[in-house]
Amino acid sequence: MFVYLPCPDGVFFVSLAEVHDPELVAPAIAKALGVVEIGEGIPLLIERWLAGRQALIVLDTFEHLLPAALLVASTIVHAPASKFLVTSRRRLNVRGEHEFQVPPLDLSAAAALFETRSETAEHDPALIAEICSQLDGLPLAVELAAARTKHLALPALASQLNNRLGLLTGGPIDLPLRQQAIRETVAWSHDLLKKSERILFRRLAAYSGGWTLASLEAVCDTPEPLSVISGLIEQSLVSLTGQGVEARYGMLDVIQEYAAERLLEAKEIDSTAQRHALYHLELAEEGEAKLVGARQEEWYRRLDAERGNLRRAIAWALRQTNNASALRFTVALWRYWRYSGEFAEGRRWSEAALAMPGAAPASLRAKALWGTAFLVYPQGDYGRMAELAPECLDMARQGGDPMDVRNALTVIGQLAMCEGRYADAMEPFRESLDVCRRLGLSWQLGTSHLNFGNVLLHLGHTAEADRIYRDGLEIYRKLGDATFAARMTNALAHAALAEDDFERADGLARDALTVFATQRERIGVAEALDTLAAIAAARADSERAARLDGASEGIHETIASRPAPFERAISRRFIKASQAAVGANRWQSAWEAGHDLSLEEAIDFALS
Repeated sequence: MFVYLPCPDGVFFVSLAEVHDPELVAPAIAKALGVVEIGEGIPLLIERWLAGRQALIVLDTFEHLLPAALLVASTIVHAPASKFLVTSRRRLNVRGEHEFQVPPLDLSAAAALFETRSETAEHDPALIAEICSQLDGLPLAVELAAARTKHLALPALASQLNNRLGLLTGGPIDLPLRQQAIRETVAWSHDLLKKSERILFRRLAAYSGGWTLASLEAVCDTPEPLSVISGLIEQSLVSLTGQGVEARYGMLDVIQEYAAERLLEAKEIDSTAQRHALYHLELAEEGEAKLVGARQEEWYRRLDAERGNLRRAIAWALRQTNNASALRFTVALWRYWRYSGEFAEGRRWSEAALAMPGAAPASLRAKALWGTAFLVYPQGDYGRMAELAPECLDMARQGGDPMDVRNALTVIGQLAMCEGRYADAMEPFRESLDVCRRLGLSWQLGTSHLNFGNVLLHLGHTAEADRIYRDGLEIYRKLGDATFAARMTNALAHAALAEDDFERADGLARDALTVFATQRERIGVAEALDTLAAIAAARADSERAARLDGASEGIHETIASRPAPFERAISRRFIKASQAAVGANRWQSAWEAGHDLSLEEAIDFALS
């Protein structure tokens, strides 16, 4: 059946496969829509954003998040012109729901799939059709049965399937027959495993989004992981999903659900979940240091690949009575969340960790407060920053680590900058820089130069700011932090703009954008586009300025970020003048064209 859903205001895809908490459905939708998570509750913000719009929101893989169905129902009531298309193995059971069954493959398509996946040279169309018919045309069942042709001739395979499917009446009667067929097909493959393979198989249920070979020994307590997992691959229960230096493996969802049942049966859920969480905590903590060095892009990709596992591990930590593990996750991952533009999700996890009862070491809590503040900052929630700052300083002083004190002072100074109180930011930033200079080379030393340069620039001391920026740039280069070297380069472009040196500003901003693009750091791309928009405006190229300004804003909306006023104070001066010169209609037309550009298109246009 063909269903036409008009959506002139856009289609927004929300993947929920790796979201395991119904409370995270609203932030996921908000992020897709570009709704900034500040102030009022996210569901209300979503409803207001959709009100009066005809949009289509696709929620993919919803069956494990059914409590969030009330969010969908409420949104439909308050924004009736918009529609949700939800893929789920179970109905949402809300008013206004229309169910469309996705049928199994017809016999011809199922037979073609079987032949493609099989390992036999035998070709008996009638027998293949019989096998596929017994499997109800379900793709997973067909593929698993086809894999058995490595071990069984077609007649024997057909006989085995007949015997196996005859036991389906013993399964849960509330499941569709097709699902029972999958369960029995997986069970049959499982029954062929050796003892060591069965142990590994059930413990793989702890993962979300795949795993690496290196993690199996720690998480699954498997001494010879390659040997054991090879048996699971042979049975088509596990697949190789990546071909990089560190290969990744994965399971289809329904197979992993069966593994979870076996894990429950073996009474190993708690012990396996604990090993899984602690392994990924150690991985995150190793990555925290690497994200500010020469291997930052490699470690960003690595952590990004483990996103599902990190979510599951943090959720485990939040269920514990001791809050130390949850706070350690915040400290380890806040940079990753900023790097990837996942401010809303990172903040949600971090705020939950801070809200846990119990007394954690003061230094650990100080670091978690610092990280949370710099997830709140790009969202423009300065009220929350003001709440975090004094506790951060108090915990830092209790803990006695001078770097924690520096971090707390940085939060205080940054809050003053965001509120336009530049003079109030001078002393916290100066003291932060002095602390870092005493402690030696560090990422914080480079960033203290950036912060101190910012306050000097906005107080009108442009030449001194330029010197501080350049000193900080050398520090980032020594550390190998290409991302923050690019951020410092963009700051230097702002200093050049303040001096009306447009040629120099243009070269610096282009250099910064090139690096941000290579690193895929979206907030950095948006910042550099803003700078280049100001340069185009200063050169009286209003159409280009408007397109770049629109592109910058589009990226900010995508990652739900809100630039602080001081970050665009210099660029806005040129952009507003250009906008006034050409008129609102002409500017808006070009701005919307830029706003509609993809990330790659915006970068290409800016560098052209």
